[in-house]
Amino acid sequence: MTKTAHQRLALLVLASVLGSGTTARAQETPATTEARLHFDRAVALFESGDTRGALAEFQRVYDLTARSSVLYNIGVTYQALHDYPRAIEALRRYLASTEGRATPQRDLTVRALAQMETLVAHLQIVRSPPEATVLLDGRALTDDHVTVGPGAHVVSATAPGRQPQQIEVTVVSGDDRVVPISLNPLTTAAIPAPPMATVIAPRPRADAHPTLPDRRWFWSMVVTGGALAIGASITGVVAIAAQRDYATHRVGDADVLSLASRGRTLSLTADLLGLGALAAGTAALVLGLRAGAHPAAQVFVAPTANGATLTAFGTF
Repeated sequence: MTKTAHQRLALLVLASVLGSGTTARAQETPATTEARLHFDRAVALFESGDTRGALAEFQRVYDLTARSSVLYNIGVTYQALHDYPRAIEALRRYLASTEGRATPQRDLTVRALAQMETLVAHLQIVRSPPEATVLLDGRALTDDHVTVGPGAHVVSATAPGRQPQQIEVTVVSGDDRVVPISLNPLTTAAIPAPPMATVIAPRPRADAHPTLPDRRWFWSMVVTGGALAIGASITGVVAIAAQRDYATHRVGDADVLSLASRGRTLSLTADLLGLGALAAGTAALVLGLRAGAHPAAQVFVAPTANGATLTAFGTF
């Protein structure tokens, strides 16, 4: 069909659908007025080569008027786009809606259908499961028997609880193909369980639980070390006082020698008491470690300006 024939057809359909003349225009409804506007645009777009734009405008005219004669223009436009299945569908609808009427368009339609029906292929979709949703080139199928044009087509299917699938089918004119598409059930990947926390109990030691005498010795050393540390501190304070008193006397004073001797004795005593406290603290620490306490007790003697102090912390 030539472009000139298309133009004559468009003008003929415009007159039959929307009417002509002053009286017809005066009786137009708003919908008819809008339809006339879109029809004029469709003709202009078709003549300029914008076939898809013309198709959209023709479709709007049909939506506004529901006139069967517009279906012919839609079918011819689809034919110009080489979308033969939709062209065939539109033209068959046109023939069905104008049954019993003799129009020039019906004769053209019969010839166009005879030509296009040799250019299409037929597909039968066999879906599994039957409730699967199948798309053909992105369009949902309501019928498993479809007509397609020659070329490559994409068939995709989805279903709840099934793995989606997509296949490509290439057909030529005259093909009659069965296209099975089966969806496999979703397999839940085995998710490894989180590793169980393994608690390895320590091997019991022979000395993990001290006997009662060990505990008594431990506390005896703690108390002894504390007493010695206190004694060392007091003695150290007295020794420092004696040294200060000695420093205030002159060499010739009568009691200077006794003050010096007293200071040395007190200092030595404080040192001995500090060493005793240190030994007792060390013994207590060893006994605490043998008991396996957590955290282990820590006992130590720290020298200070006034002597020594016993420090202990932890659990016993």
